[in-house]
Amino acid sequence: MRDAASVDVAIKVAKAHTSFIFLSLIVVHAPEMRTMTIVDYKGYRIEVSPVGKGWRASIFSPGSTSPWPNSPVNLEKSGTEEIIAEAKRIIEVRLGPRLL
Repeated sequence: MRDAASVDVAIKVAKAHTSFIFLSLIVVHAPEMRTMTIVDYKGYRIEVSPVGKGWRASIFSPGSTSPWPNSPVNLEKSGTEEIIAEAKRIIEVRLGPRLL
């Protein structure tokens, strides 16, 4: 628990940094918030994070720090399995047909 002096300091810092207020509210007041899941698929990274009532699956090429612009998003209430399957389908299309 914080004492009154540390709360006062935190409020002053928060007023100076508006984004701090937002982040503090998420961390302190929303512990039930859904978290991000990371899936490795054929060397590609899929980061599944909540957006609206649904999910975003950001697809990253191996070694990349920027997601693909066509990464799938579902704003409707759904499970993560659906968005992960869509991301895998997009990766398969990018990889193209494979010769056996």
